[in-house]
Amino acid sequence: IITTEANAEVKRIHNRMPAVLSCEDTLRWISPGLMHDDCLGMLKPYPAGDTRAYAVGPEVNSPDAGGPGLIERAGDGGWW
Repeated sequence: IITTEANAEVKRIHNRMPAVLSCEDTLRWISPGLMHDDCLGMLKPYPAGDTRAYAVGPEVNSPDAGGPGLIERAGDGGWW
C-alpha cells in the first residue's frame, strides 16, 4: 500500500491515507513506458467529496482478520 497525505475527510482520523488511483490513472499506471514523474503525479489524496469515513470494529487492526465484515459500520465503540 502506498500512502499519501490525508484528504479533508480522512484528516479527522489520521494524517495519511492510501493513494487511490482514478480509473484514468489506473490505465496509465499499467501502461508500458510509464515515467517516474508520471507515477508521482498520480499518488495524491482521493477527493474528499467522494470519501466517507465511519467507525468500524477493532478486528480491522488484526492481520489475521479478513472478510467483508471488516468494513461494516460499527455502533458505539468503533476504532475511532
